[in-house]
Order: sequence, then C-alpha cells, then structure tokens
Amino acid sequence: GVVLPDLHGEFFSELMRGIGQVARGSGLHMLLSSAHGDADEQRVALQAMRGRVDGVLVMAPTDEGARSLAGCLAPALPAVLINTVDPEGRRPWVGVDGYGGARAMVRHLVASGHRAIAFVSGPGDNHDARERLRGYRDELAASLPGVVPRVEPGDFDEDSGIRAATRLLDGDEPPDAVFVANDAMAIGCLRAFAEAGLAVPGDIAVAGFDDIPLA
Repeated sequence: GVVLPDLHGEFFSELMRGIGQVARGSGLHMLLSSAHGDADEQRVALQAMRGRVDGVLVMAPTDEGARSLAGCLAPALPAVLINTVDPEGRRPWVGVDGYGGARAMVRHLVASGHRAIAFVSGPGDNHDARERLRGYRDELAASLPGVVPRVEPGDFDEDSGIRAATRLLDGDEPPDAVFVANDAMAIGCLRAFAEAGLAVPGDIAVAGFDDIPLA
C-alpha cells in the first residue's frame, strides 16, 4: 500500500515508478492512494487498506498529516515513512537531506561568485520546505556574514515559482541568483525570467532542488 499527498507532477511520478519497479521485482502489487494534502483523506485511505495490504509506504510531509499517523497506522502493519517526521519516533523512514542539500547549494552559488542570493520557499507547514529554508538561512549566514536573506513564498508548484520570480524582478535590486526549494517552482522561475528577457545563467542564476527528469 502506498499513500502519497498528491499524484500530480514529476516528483510523485518518479517516486511511484521506483516503488512500482521494486514491488514488481519482489512479486508484489502496488495499491496506490492520494490524500490530496488532507489529513482526513489520508486517514480514510489508510483505514481502507487495512486487511488488504502486507505493508504501507506513507508520505505525510505536513505537520497535520504526520500527527494524524499515530491514530491510523495499525501497530501490527509494517510501515515505512517517506519524508515524514514520525510523531512516535519508532517507525523506519527514508527522506531527503533538505537541510544539508540547501547548505551545499548556497555554498556552490557563493563559490560561483554570487552575492545576492534569493530563496523561493515551499509551504510553511511542510517539513521538507522548512528544512531547505533553514539550510539556506544558515549557510547564507556562514558564507556571507551580514547579508540579509531574501525569501519569497512558494507552494511547490510552477505557478507559484512564476509569481515569486515576478516579485523578485519587481524589487529595487533583483538578485543575481535564485535558489528555489523544488524543481517545479524553478521551472516557473525560468519561464518568468525568459519572458522578462533575462538570460539564465548570464543575467541571473537559477538553482532548483529534487532533480526531476525535466531538470
């Protein structure tokens, strides 16, 4: 059983493809459900899988979704969490090092000569988004002491990347680099900068996070 917050976009399609490949190689079938970012739908999906699956993989990256797991994961059902903070601290999990990855990216941009580095964040209630923002802030403070962070809100989709890039260009001093918390928003930034007549990376550098195929 696989319960994801969404099924739309390259990140989730790649995740499902990888899970499906390993499942087939082990003689298993995958039963998939989306919670649509809603904790109640996540609870219903997990309850519907009881007695029908040998184990579950669950991605619940928001605070509310993670908290709800304690009451809807049967103790006897094997479960592995993906990019999810276990509220009980006892289940195995796999995740992305968003904090370390963000720090590495800021170091790379600084080493490439950039000094005005903006960040486009993800949803405020998303664990991955918070870790990437924390990594950006900490590394900016370490690598460029005294430089004020410039953060634009985003929502992990392409449209929010377009809006964030437009706001950055509307400012008095546009940045010379933009670090974007995921690739979907980075693609939105690329589109906005192209429409504004800016060359990437000649005029402004863009860095994403996730490495989806389109990246």
